[in-house]
Amino acid sequence: MAEENGAVYLVPYFLPFAILANILSGVKAVLLLCNKNINFLGYVVYGLQLVYIATLFSFGGYLPYPTAFIAIAGTMTEFMVRKYAQEYEVFTKEWEKQKKKEKGEKEERKRRLFFPGKYDGQLFRIMWHETKHQKKALLLMIVGNSILFGMLFLLFALKEKFQEGYGIADALPSQGLNGILMNAVIVVTVLYVFFEGLALYNFARNQKTRQSVLWILGARESVQVKIQAIEYGLLIVSSLGVGCLLGTVGYGISASVLNKVLNNQIPFIASLNIYFITIGIYLLVSCITAFVVNDSFKRSIYGSGKKSKRRFVIKRKYMTGMILSAFLILAYSVHYYSKRINAENIYTILCGFCGGVLLLVLAGSLIRSRRYRMSSDNFIQVMGKIPIQSGLLRSVSLRFVLFLFHVIFLGILSVNMAGNLAAPKEETLYPYDYVCMAYEEDQNLFEDLKQKYEIDIKAYPMTRVTTVQGDATDWIDEANNYYMNVIWPQGQHVGISESTYRLLCEEKGVIPQDIEIDKDEIYIVYQQDVSMKAHPLDWYMDRKTPQIRIGQPLRAYSFTQREKLYPARTVVGEERQILTGLFQGGMQENLVVFSDEYFNQLKIQEGPSMLYTIKIEDSKIRKEIEEQLNQFVKLHEEDSSWSRAIQPYYSKQVKMNDLSTERVFQEIAVLMEMFLIVFCVCLVQSMKVEFEKQESRKRYRLLSYIGIYHNEYKLLIKREIMQAFGQPLLWAYLVSAVIVGMTCQLREITGLELRRFAGCQVGIWVLYFLIQLVLLKVAEKRSLKIQ
Repeated sequence: MAEENGAVYLVPYFLPFAILANILSGVKAVLLLCNKNINFLGYVVYGLQLVYIATLFSFGGYLPYPTAFIAIAGTMTEFMVRKYAQEYEVFTKEWEKQKKKEKGEKEERKRRLFFPGKYDGQLFRIMWHETKHQKKALLLMIVGNSILFGMLFLLFALKEKFQEGYGIADALPSQGLNGILMNAVIVVTVLYVFFEGLALYNFARNQKTRQSVLWILGARESVQVKIQAIEYGLLIVSSLGVGCLLGTVGYGISASVLNKVLNNQIPFIASLNIYFITIGIYLLVSCITAFVVNDSFKRSIYGSGKKSKRRFVIKRKYMTGMILSAFLILAYSVHYYSKRINAENIYTILCGFCGGVLLLVLAGSLIRSRRYRMSSDNFIQVMGKIPIQSGLLRSVSLRFVLFLFHVIFLGILSVNMAGNLAAPKEETLYPYDYVCMAYEEDQNLFEDLKQKYEIDIKAYPMTRVTTVQGDATDWIDEANNYYMNVIWPQGQHVGISESTYRLLCEEKGVIPQDIEIDKDEIYIVYQQDVSMKAHPLDWYMDRKTPQIRIGQPLRAYSFTQREKLYPARTVVGEERQILTGLFQGGMQENLVVFSDEYFNQLKIQEGPSMLYTIKIEDSKIRKEIEEQLNQFVKLHEEDSSWSRAIQPYYSKQVKMNDLSTERVFQEIAVLMEMFLIVFCVCLVQSMKVEFEKQESRKRYRLLSYIGIYHNEYKLLIKREIMQAFGQPLLWAYLVSAVIVGMTCQLREITGLELRRFAGCQVGIWVLYFLIQLVLLKVAEKRSLKIQ
């Protein structure tokens, strides 16, 4: 106690040392900024700090800690200012010297590159004739760009015209016609970028000799840039004109066909804004692609004279790890895709399968090379291992790209097309003419309708069920921490009791499932057909237990209270069945079944509480009934305030028209994407054979000198073509079979639906296989013709 009291008595004597040190540090900093350096002040400051630190250690650190922090901060500030003041002059002199040097270099370069005259017009005529000489490359680029532009135009035009008769005017970008258009535009744009990049690279590659000659002759870089800009500009503009023509003709033909099929009045001429939208997207993507490809090609040319990089070689000791990694990636992607909560996320399975197969291919090449090195073969066996077109076997990237295209066609696009073709007719998906979500005060309205028109009206108790998140999120929402706000759209579904579920099944004529539900458990009935992806009831954070609120969506709440407002529910079972109708593509208005005891104890009265189903036999009274229901809608407009897709009542005719429109638009979009995939596969194979032309001739000449027969040479070419182009196709069929099998399991496709779906799927696969056989034969003949 005496020591502590002694320390207290010493505090007033040693605190001034720290305070004075801070004051002098500030004074010295100000003097240094004024270019006045006084070393004596520095020694005084350090001495005062030393006394203060010694006191701090001697008396157990009793002195106030804020003073210690201030002292340290003051000393550091003084030190940094002193260092800055000492080196300021040196930095200033070096910067001025470097600035003068750069200015002199710029002036010297300007004088050296100054060209007072003009280039002879003959130079540009020569360049023009040389450009026109590449007829194949020019024709390929113009035709390919025109086809892609025409398809993009056709998609936008058809979507706008279909939207005029569509029931939902303001659907989300990922739903309805908007979702189909967005997915199709993304696929077409990606394929266009791939095609444009490959075609431009081939075009620039053929002009490599011309650029080298111009460089040797001393042509200015600006001239080469102008020539390239004119060439690319003419290609893009010419493709634009031809594409507009193709798109207009294609739209007119499609409109005439669809008018007969759908009995609609689609105009044969698209509106002007469609031209502007499509041209804007085309010019933006094409200009960016041309700039990136040209810049990359120039870097590769100018950097070719530099020191070559070390070739990337995979060591054999990594072979086991690569094989194990491949199987782990494949297993994880299959497991991830097989869960309903992931909503058939095809990107994961594509990355997983492609990455796994790529690792397996690399590991397989290592195993084969090791076997070749360890085995002793005769001359004939060795000759069989020498590739004629070494690039075809050496380029793993080629096979990887082809494999990716095949998987997209066989595992994604064919599933969408087969699902649409195998889906039941629209009439069977809507068992009632009208389905209404009403309140207790609306009971008199429906009783009057039943008595006045003698129609079949049944009433079932219901409650509005809301989930935290009703649709998938993108990376932008995740980057913005969307879960810390109110998430839109919230899922809106129909909650019913187990007894009501059995009554609806009996009314539909299907056998209900045997279920046992407790208080906090639910049973989900997804109302969708085989063409629609399997998805969770609640999309929030990909949770297995959906968070469900009894009542209408909440406009505002704190995310910290989300667990209380939307309690988690245990799912005891799921099924895919149409009991009231297919609404919003199966994303909304699904049936959530509660136990009878729990449903009868619900005290929350938010939103509709009665589910009415109406069947009409006499179509003449339909108009009068709709007038009555429209008055009913005006009374409950608030029910649609959270989402216009949610309506107080749904009409069978309107929903059938919407569904048929979506299916037709989906089939048109998928057909376009399939055509583009086949076009890109043909392009890749043709350009690869063309790239290997010179090398193939040299190797054939060498083998002919050795004495190889022409028939043996044909066998070698066939084997290499099959390895380069056939193996990716076979791998793609195996992978796609797994994807299709898991998709059928997720969508619960069984019985007659499974047979129809499998028949459509096999038919598409057989047709694609025949197309690939033709392309393989063409590539084989071209390879033999080169010799």
